[in-house]
Amino acid sequence: MTTDSLDWPAMALGTAGVDFEVRSPPELTDVLRDWGARFSRAAG
Repeated sequence: MTTDSLDWPAMALGTAGVDFEVRSPPELTDVLRDWGARFSRAAG
């Protein structure tokens, strides 16, 4: 996937409903951690 923002691949992976492993780019891991923390706070 070619994109200017890693938010799009994060959203696509999150909505796929399957387990996955990030192999590259390493920056995607940071985006997913940020999203995960945000969602965890929202869920209480």
